[in-house]
Amino acid sequence: MEIIIKNNFDLARAIYLLEHNKMLPVRVITIDEYVVDRTQAQNRLAFRFYKEAEGQLNDGVNQRAYCKLHFGVAIVKQGTSKLAENFRKQYDTIIKPLTYEQKLALMVEPISLPVTQLMNTKQFTTYIDEIQRHYAEIGVQLTLDGDLYNEAMGKREDDH
Repeated sequence: MEIIIKNNFDLARAIYLLEHNKMLPVRVITIDEYVVDRTQAQNRLAFRFYKEAEGQLNDGVNQRAYCKLHFGVAIVKQGTSKLAENFRKQYDTIIKPLTYEQKLALMVEPISLPVTQLMNTKQFTTYIDEIQRHYAEIGVQLTLDGDLYNEAMGKREDDH
């Protein structure tokens, strides 16, 4: 069993479990600083942003495809890794000559060209920042608070 202690209620629950559980067989208790897996939170936040934008724009454009094409491709291409170099070469050779509509279609199922999947946490943070900036400029209201936003952006409860 793993217990994550984020508040006094969680702490009280942990103490209760320790006091009321028989300790046989022997248990090992490890206390570590909790490290958030921002990747999953960032992914969930991006999908929430896509959905919110689609609901407000109602223009028939798949916003996930739009964001991957307009923001994600550039971020991945700017990378310095061998993966980014290969992506840049392949994208410029194969995909860049396609029409805009064809590029958009490649960004989502059934093909879903890997773009955001190739990003590290820092790149994905930049991606989310670009999405926020873009939608703010065109008047789309995104949910920029709450637990999911704070977790995705690496903010701790005591940061806000």
